[in-house]
Amino acid sequence: MTDTNYREQADRDDWAPCSPGDLGRLASRLRQADERQRGLATVKTAAGVAGGVAVLVLAIGLLQGPAAAPAVDACAACKAEFAALNEHLTGGPEMPADRYEPTWDHLANCEKCRKAFERRHPGLLERAGMAIAARLGWLLPVATH
Repeated sequence: MTDTNYREQADRDDWAPCSPGDLGRLASRLRQADERQRGLATVKTAAGVAGGVAVLVLAIGLLQGPAAAPAVDACAACKAEFAALNEHLTGGPEMPADRYEPTWDHLANCEKCRKAFERRHPGLLERAGMAIAARLGWLLPVATH
């Protein structure tokens, strides 16, 4: 039944039975309208939550004040010591412990810096590690028969 027919029928008092399929089409339109309403409600809720989170993040950022200066990049600091570490490990001037230890520790834990050092000074870390291990008594002499 079209909207025009419906209005004409509504204006009259003598209602007639629905045509086949009219109630099914009406139910389908009502379901679609209900789904659209639920979808809009979900979008409105999500937008409200997102807006609330944005306001909360902004407020927390403002309460914390200005951001602290970024920490010195550990890899950049390590790479800056490559030349001095090379001299230290090859018998040149000693590096102060406050520079040597953090650099050595970083190389032990950072594969990227270790590979960069190895490219510049091939085999030096391995030889230095063996020498340090020997000095500490970690290496035992190999028995020969």
